Order: sequence, then structure tokens, then C-alpha cells
Amino acid sequence: MRDAPREIEERKADKERQAREATLIEYGIAVIPSYLLKLKHKGGISDEDSWEGDFSADLKESVRSKIEAQLSGDGTARHVEMLPRETTGDQWW
Repeated sequence: MRDAPREIEERKADKERQAREATLIEYGIAVIPSYLLKLKHKGGISDEDSWEGDFSADLKESVRSKIEAQLSGDGTARHVEMLPRETTGDQWW
């Protein structure tokens, strides 16, 4: 019976970590449009790629996958902001 409180705390901590990860993933996806706009203005991508193209969809999926693989719930918003750049190897950012 003494392990029950510890197990409850561990489950609570796990849920909190999962919630933080989900928030960071959402944030990482949310910064992509501003990143694409910067790329477009610097001539790195076309209008079509910036909003409708496969590039945008592929980037979102890559960033999501990278965030999921790298974060342990301890990540920061700044780290997540850099993932689009890291994912593309971008010199435009």
C-alpha cells in the first residue's frame, strides 16, 4: 500500500510531461508559417511552397517528428522555434 501514493505521483508527473510535450509540439507547428514567410521574403521558397505546397506539409511533419523524438517534456519554446531551421538546414533564418 505504501507504493500507491508514489505510483499516483508518477502517473501525475507523466501526464504533466505529456501535456508539456503536446504544448511544445503545437507551438512548433504554429511557428512554421512565420518561418515560411521569412524564407519567402528572402527568396528561399516560392509563394506556392510557402502556403500550399508539399514543402509546407513536409516541413510540418518533419518538425513534429523531430520535436517528438527530441523532447522529454523539458524542452523550451526557444528550442522548438529553432526546429524548422534545423530540420531544413536553413541559412535563411
